[in-house]
Amino acid sequence: MAYLSISNAKTVDILVKDLLVSGEYSGDVCATKELISSEKGESSCSSTVEDRNEFLGMSKRASAKPLLSNEWEMYIHHVGQKFDGGAEEFRLKLCKYALEVGFNFLYAGNDKKRVIAVCSNKKLEGCSWRVYASRCESTGCFVIRTLNNVHTCVGRIRESKSKMMRSRVVASLFVDRIRAKPELKPIEIIHELKDYYGMDISYYHAWFGKELAKLGVHGDESKSFNELVWYMDAVNETNIGSLCELECEAGINRSRRFFVSFGGCLAGFQYCIPLLFIDATFLKSKYKGQLLCASGKNGNQGFYPLAFGVVDSETEENWTWFLQHLASILLLMGRMVTFFSDRNHGLLNAMGAVFPGWPHSYCYYHLKQNLISKYPKSGYGKLLQDRVVNLFSKCAYAVTEEEFKVAMDELVVVGSSKVKTFISELSRDHYAKAFFSKECVMERWQIV
Repeated sequence: MAYLSISNAKTVDILVKDLLVSGEYSGDVCATKELISSEKGESSCSSTVEDRNEFLGMSKRASAKPLLSNEWEMYIHHVGQKFDGGAEEFRLKLCKYALEVGFNFLYAGNDKKRVIAVCSNKKLEGCSWRVYASRCESTGCFVIRTLNNVHTCVGRIRESKSKMMRSRVVASLFVDRIRAKPELKPIEIIHELKDYYGMDISYYHAWFGKELAKLGVHGDESKSFNELVWYMDAVNETNIGSLCELECEAGINRSRRFFVSFGGCLAGFQYCIPLLFIDATFLKSKYKGQLLCASGKNGNQGFYPLAFGVVDSETEENWTWFLQHLASILLLMGRMVTFFSDRNHGLLNAMGAVFPGWPHSYCYYHLKQNLISKYPKSGYGKLLQDRVVNLFSKCAYAVTEEEFKVAMDELVVVGSSKVKTFISELSRDHYAKAFFSKECVMERWQIV
């Protein structure tokens, strides 16, 4: 609030202004004098404000906290300014500068060697703002050659929604966040831009900006497939004893399947517990596919990676191909291992063909989940569900055949026809401890 007193006057006019604005609006004092002088029929200012919009460019966003974008206003400031990142860095900082100052620009020339930008109001209002930067051949950096950093157009103001907020700007702001937190969601990017930069962007720009940031962190996924041949040769040359094989489709040389087992892992597995967990999981990249894995357990009960493969889908053919490579490893070691799996149909057929007679146990967790799905809480209640699962657990962990028979008879009575169907699809040799292969379970292995 500003007070203005006049001596020998009967009345005093008080003009209330917002200090955040009045400090940068040089016409406020003149306007105040005009208001007082009008009472006397005088004019204390020689010029009057014809269009209030002429001064919009001087206004600033009132914020309770400073924005992280405040420093962008100094990104473009003088002739001779250098940008070590070349044209890409210059274009990026030019966009951020325009966002903070509050104007839009157009490229009059744009390539790897030169960039010319003019104010978007050049044609309509003849704005003279212009910047020209080009590549320095000796250093490779970009240098501002000419700069007219004065706008003659009106209506300049920092906007929360601007055409200059492009996906590449979003990517530059969140590349470190994506590196630390790859699962960052586009909606989180939208909220953070609003809170810390005062910018509003669409979901598309947030999503595409995240994709560009991932591209900068992890590289181009499509081009990475071209490096598989180099990677295979590098593994075989530098990690002696490794088995790394790439299979391509005949005629078009498109990668089809990839198998890797490092020599160091092969050597260490000889001193691990003779167990292998075989499973597959979805790849969530743009090109999808399946990751096939064979993991063991070390002496500290920790997971031990032995081999992995990348295929297009979880089929019997792909499982057979993967297990054949795994067999070539295990047979050279001269030891038999026990396999654990989730009963995938293609895997079961491939296992019987590649490892006939080798102990194969079904994962108890998957079996329990399959059984639970047959007794949903909404239809049967949790008490029956828990009762069935407990009885099935007794069957799986029964030590003797008699104990198994007692638990199974009770399970069939409680679970009725659903349990009978479920049990008929299982072979007790693959899930019941009383019938599992004794020689492999009881074998003791000493780490030397």
